[in-house]
Amino acid sequence: MILKRLYTSIKNAVFPPRCMACRRLFTRMEHAIGHGCNTEDTGADSFRKLMAPFVCDDCLPQFTAIESPVCPKCGMMFRERVSDDHLCGECLTGVRHVDYARAIGVYDRSLMHAIRAFKYKGRTQLARPLGRMLFELYGRCYGRGGDLRTPPDLIMPVPLHRRRFRERGFNQAYLMIKEWPGLMTTGHAWDSHVVRDGMIRKRRTKPQAGLDKKRRKENIRGAFAVSADTDVKGKHVLLVDDVYTTGATAEECARVLRASGASVVDILTVARTL
Repeated sequence: MILKRLYTSIKNAVFPPRCMACRRLFTRMEHAIGHGCNTEDTGADSFRKLMAPFVCDDCLPQFTAIESPVCPKCGMMFRERVSDDHLCGECLTGVRHVDYARAIGVYDRSLMHAIRAFKYKGRTQLARPLGRMLFELYGRCYGRGGDLRTPPDLIMPVPLHRRRFRERGFNQAYLMIKEWPGLMTTGHAWDSHVVRDGMIRKRRTKPQAGLDKKRRKENIRGAFAVSADTDVKGKHVLLVDDVYTTGATAEECARVLRASGASVVDILTVARTL
């Protein structure tokens, strides 16, 4: 351990990392870096602990956790911070295929920059800390002391079209949950199975960024299918993705899963927009 810390100190002194948010060089001592998983940590705790090797001291505090009051169904955080959790207008009046959605933090500043670096600049080293943050959220949602929801039967990444996969070289949603089976233990909340190709993206769509809510729904309609070798009948399925924006992608995936017989569909994301 002492040799490892010495090596890290020398490496950081000679080759200091750049902050994933502001791109400035910075140094971080080994003892300041968190490595473990603790499902009792809050979203802010997880971000500080797991992103410390990648984000400087000035940018680490620029993280806003998703906290109550939120909509208990879709997980939207209300701008008014003095009320209790309550259903949002869309969940009160509309039909949602997703039963339950939660995210770690607001998609802005340091978290937004980290996700963009991971997704668009190939910084795949961020898959582990972001995946651990999601795993801790999973534990808070389905483990003891959390929302106490029944653990899902299947965990699936939102899929990429094969052409987009070839261009990017990886599916960021899958990389974040790739190590989850090794973190899980038998017993309450940890009996879920990660299914890498449970869903497929059968049609390439335009990028959702820049489209309004109506156009996002139209753009994504009919883009997904359940894999022929994946049985979701009567199953509780958990989807995982990087960002929840309008919910169009999540809703379309959930609609397809429900049409194939899934009984419950949830989604967890690293970030969501307000």
